[in-house]
Amino acid sequence: MAEIFLMTAKTLQYPLPKLAIFNYNKLLATYGQYTTAALNSLLTQQRDLGPLKKELFTKSENLTKKIKTLFRIKTAEEVCFFLENFYQVLGIELTVNLSQQQFVVKNCYFSRYYRSEICQVLSALDSGLVAGLTNGASLTFLSRLTEGATCCFADLRKFEGKERGIE
Repeated sequence: MAEIFLMTAKTLQYPLPKLAIFNYNKLLATYGQYTTAALNSLLTQQRDLGPLKKELFTKSENLTKKIKTLFRIKTAEEVCFFLENFYQVLGIELTVNLSQQQFVVKNCYFSRYYRSEICQVLSALDSGLVAGLTNGASLTFLSRLTEGATCCFADLRKFEGKERGIE
């Protein structure tokens, strides 16, 4: 989590708060508050966030390629197992079904902090994570908790030529 926090902070170029890395709940809360403040600032400036989303995607993809190699993740079952457990550590209840091409978030710790626009930007991290583990599959979110849906639902497809990491 600390590495994801630092990677995100470097990309957002927003002052980093003191991190309580020895208290996991505080670290999650700080990440939610930090990313909300940073992205609210950027959204207020009405900046084009496309390049930022692309950078978040690329950094997340590169990180998970390293994780995939380190943990020797090779099969679809191993990808699903890793994703579901990784997200559980982040306070996110996720079900992945690669055969049905579904990525479903039933509960998300960060939905208490994020509004839809912030969630859309940070979902580039999810897209990069999935791409890195699956050799390039893409996520397209069809519903989000932050938009009032009962779950986040994403379609999971192999890369089909659109710009990767951008919905």
